Amino acid sequence: MRLCRVARDPNGEWWELVDEETGAPYYYNSTTGATEWEAPEQATVVPFHALLTSSVGRRLSIAVTNRGSMAFSSEQADSLARRASRAGSVSRRASAGRHRRKISTGSAVVVSGDPAAAVADARARLEGGAARRESGGVQAAEGAAARRHRLSAQRNSQSETALETLKEALAAASTDDGDSGSDSGSDSGSGSGSGDYSVPASATGEHFRSSVQTAGYGAHGERASTATSTTVMLHAPRNRSMPSMRGGDSGLGMRAFASSQFAAQKRGFLRRKVPLDEMVSYASDAPARPLLNLPRELARDAARSFRVVQRFMGNDAAPQRFDDVLWLANAGVRAPALRDEVFCQLAKQVTGNPSAAAAEKGWTLLGVLLYAFRPSAVLLPHLDAFVAAAPVPTPALRRFLRLQLARARRSAGRGAELSAKELRLALTVPSRPLVFGNTLAAMADDGELTNRHSGLPRVLEQLARLIVRLGGERSEGLFRVPANADAVFVARLHIEAGHPDFAALADPNVPASLLKEWLRDLAEPLIPDALYDECMAAPDDPVVAAAVVARLAEPARRVLRFLLRFFAALLQPHVVARTKMDAANLALVFGPTLLRNPVSDLRDVFANSAGEQAFVLTLINSGLP
Repeated sequence: MRLCRVARDPNGEWWELVDEETGAPYYYNSTTGATEWEAPEQATVVPFHALLTSSVGRRLSIAVTNRGSMAFSSEQADSLARRASRAGSVSRRASAGRHRRKISTGSAVVVSGDPAAAVADARARLEGGAARRESGGVQAAEGAAARRHRLSAQRNSQSETALETLKEALAAASTDDGDSGSDSGSDSGSGSGSGDYSVPASATGEHFRSSVQTAGYGAHGERASTATSTTVMLHAPRNRSMPSMRGGDSGLGMRAFASSQFAAQKRGFLRRKVPLDEMVSYASDAPARPLLNLPRELARDAARSFRVVQRFMGNDAAPQRFDDVLWLANAGVRAPALRDEVFCQLAKQVTGNPSAAAAEKGWTLLGVLLYAFRPSAVLLPHLDAFVAAAPVPTPALRRFLRLQLARARRSAGRGAELSAKELRLALTVPSRPLVFGNTLAAMADDGELTNRHSGLPRVLEQLARLIVRLGGERSEGLFRVPANADAVFVARLHIEAGHPDFAALADPNVPASLLKEWLRDLAEPLIPDALYDECMAAPDDPVVAAAVVARLAEPARRVLRFLLRFFAALLQPHVVARTKMDAANLALVFGPTLLRNPVSDLRDVFANSAGEQAFVLTLINSGLP
């Protein structure tokens, strides 16, 4: 529970309290101690009584001894005295099992074991004292004015006591919130309910206890010098169905995510809690419940998802595995709450898997499902760190997974279900050479990815020809107007699977978007990080630009020269008149792509963006061969 601090009124706050006898509200000034029956005008009024009866007040569960009415009948006094006597005798018999504190003066004896009994005991003793005062003839001797004066004095004392108790309780709550945030954070974890909690009478170790000293009262309502103990429970009981937010490891990774987000798993006759390390590691049997706190209606889908993962990583027939994976991919598209559960199940089954072949299938399925849907923003950084540190079987598979996660960070996902044809293409991508996300040097060594005659990547030549064939020189806003996301997804999937099929394409913005994606996804930027500062030092100098191009590796220099020639064709006056894309606009689009800032700090990125555009504009206008 986190408390807010508000500015205090220099003239004192007026606390709205309720008279115990009449039920009428009255107002107490926290600075002067004055009381008024009417609400003060133009003053800060704090609804003290409303706060104590609100959900926040019930969560604090501050057991404040409430002073009762000053007028009792003799039967009520005798009954209350007998109840107090019985409560005291029961407390003495239970002293071996409960902590008890005695007050040296005649104020009260409060047992801190049961808050409800402590409040009832204190109330009975105070009300018994009031009844004895009545039987002594005090009420008969007082007139109406004297009685009203005495009630006002008693309300002042009660208000001061209640105010001091609340201040000490709030101070203790603030201290506890700052010192033990990791312990109490679990109550607000993913999927946890935020409704009111009822504090049980028998407090356990889960509750934070604090004894707040509140002043007692003498026989005639005057303030006593000693104090009575009041139990304050500052936290609601923890929801046992939710995991603790206290992470076992700091930083990122699936174990750190599981420590804060996984649901508590129990097993056996004694319902013992499953250890965290076991929850994030391979298991031959399905868990008894979903790994995360899912809605009840998704529990069956989560169980089926785990069976699909097991069958795909096993030795079942291929047709059955394909149908299962198609259902799983589209189930995640239809139910966003199921997505993190699926990724967590896959991460669990590839961790410590005794079969290397099964683990490789699990990694492949994880990358393929990233085509269909994305993990949540909470899980994504943990999953990325997990893939980076995990023993992925092959470097190519690791690059594929990192590429898929990088795309997940940039976009929110497709949002449409996969067709059977698209899934078949996606399942072939992890076993093929990377077209997107590869290095130019690796592509140059692969005859399937590079044209041996020109020395250029085949995908670069294909996309440039496709832009021209679809009329890109007549398309306004070329490279700036976004293309249809589904069309870009399908076209990229065909390229990555080695089956480029552009017969149905009619929008030049689709290949234009793919060209930007290919440059952005290169494992190493076209202009390497080592030359970035040199480019930023003189972004408008064509001599520096020519020197930078001369120092590039041969594959990067070929690609850059091809792009500059392609840009020159698009900058002819009759083309610019239609596309509205002059040299400055092209530099604006391709500046961050050709020249990537190695620093991810946003302030540095914004500060250098103008220099990046200026350097690319210098390259475009330089006329380099």
